[in-house]
Amino acid sequence: MIPASPVSDTEVAALTSQGTWSQVGDHLEASFAFTSYPAALGFVTSVGALAEAQCHHPEMTLSFDRVHLRVSTHETNSITTRDLFFAESVSRLR
Repeated sequence: MIPASPVSDTEVAALTSQGTWSQVGDHLEASFAFTSYPAALGFVTSVGALAEAQCHHPEMTLSFDRVHLRVSTHETNSITTRDLFFAESVSRLR
């Protein structure tokens, strides 16, 4: 499991400057658009498998052609290395 060490604003900015992820308070959020419900559902399944492998589970919202993710480390109430690693891993799924 990736350690849950708090990260600097610079580290968060390096991720959020790529345009997919945003910092909202003490968590990261991203929305992903798809061409169909089956494509969005397939992405949710892939994110779920990744979450299990990393033992780090985001909040996920699935709508017809969009998936919204929200991730944070509840033990620290901050964005941590675990969150950044998860977000980067999810981004590579696309």
